[in-house]
Amino acid sequence: MKKLASSVFLASILTLSSFVCLPNPSSAATQSNEPNELEVDQLSDVAPMAIPTGLTLSHPPRITGAHATVTFQLRFSGDTAAGRYRWTLNPGDGTPTKSGSTNATSQNVMHTYSLSPGYLNDQYTIQATVTGYSSQSARSTIRHCRTKCS
Repeated sequence: MKKLASSVFLASILTLSSFVCLPNPSSAATQSNEPNELEVDQLSDVAPMAIPTGLTLSHPPRITGAHATVTFQLRFSGDTAAGRYRWTLNPGDGTPTKSGSTNATSQNVMHTYSLSPGYLNDQYTIQATVTGYSSQSARSTIRHCRTKCS
């Protein structure tokens, strides 16, 4: 009987401690608004948006070497109205698209191209886009050669 009473007592303590450790849903909602503040900050990072009317994409037409780093220059024109331009750059080699936002009228983006073993050259089609209340795109190509491009 004494053993049964101590088991019941121990079980009730474990149940109570489990209950006490659980978060209270109503108090969790009132304790912190950090996730909501973070979402608002992320939205205000790109708002208000600029109105792009032009996009220029500059880069060298040819690159050499097994691995070559290119600096792309994106130039934006239009009415920023104290807003930000959102830009994307697809380097054309199957790697992820690069993106960002700026209130400046130009943005430099670096990317390294690598030739696969056995490849002597390759060609990439680059796609750049700037968006705001409207959108502009520019396309170009780069020729990549392991040695001098002919």
